[in-house]
Amino acid sequence: MILNSDTDFVDLVVLAGGAATRLGALSQGIPKPLLPVRGVPFLAYPISRLAKTVRLGRIIPVVRKGTADQFRDNLSILPYPIRIIEENDAMGTGGAILSARDGAGLSDPFLVMNGDVLFRMDGQALVAAARTHGAAITAIHVPDAGRFGALEVKGGMVGTFREKDANAGAGLINAGLYAFTAESLKRFETRSCSFERDIAPVLAAGGRLAAIEATGPFLDIGTPETLVSAEAFVRAAASF
Repeated sequence: MILNSDTDFVDLVVLAGGAATRLGALSQGIPKPLLPVRGVPFLAYPISRLAKTVRLGRIIPVVRKGTADQFRDNLSILPYPIRIIEENDAMGTGGAILSARDGAGLSDPFLVMNGDVLFRMDGQALVAAARTHGAAITAIHVPDAGRFGALEVKGGMVGTFREKDANAGAGLINAGLYAFTAESLKRFETRSCSFERDIAPVLAAGGRLAAIEATGPFLDIGTPETLVSAEAFVRAAASF
């Protein structure tokens, strides 16, 4: 379905196949996006935030093998059709995006979101930028970019992705929210790969990866410290 107006529904692919290894026992075998925060699966918060800026169609989590039922049960609270793609083998962030592109009959453009992040999201701005350039990524400034890898952005377009560097200091990072047109991804064959290493640099080199800069606080629940802070962050995020 090619979107013709800002009022059309936009499908959202959620990258949710990570094993939560850094969380250790805190994850209790629960996939990161489903970890309860204030009694609700964490993923419900970024989806609700995103829905303030764009009309969401289907929610399409790409999940690791053996977790589909957990996602199906927990996401039944959301007012959207859910289609789950279960990976037989880990495909990486890039492979998950390409698998969803192949099998889900997505809207064009479509959104992609990491399932463990929350910030002031603007889905409509991303979709508009993707229509113009082919693909778009959200960038956000954080005080310590070392854990994420920094982005170089010039004139609203992504230049390069820098590798993780403990001494990086403050900078722009990939916030984990994207938009793609079908045409922007057609050159990539479906395989296990990294979006950051294998897809983004190709799009950026071709001038096809726009950057939409978000402001304000940013949370990812990938470490014990950030997971512990999630409840307070979510409470504050109600005012976003």
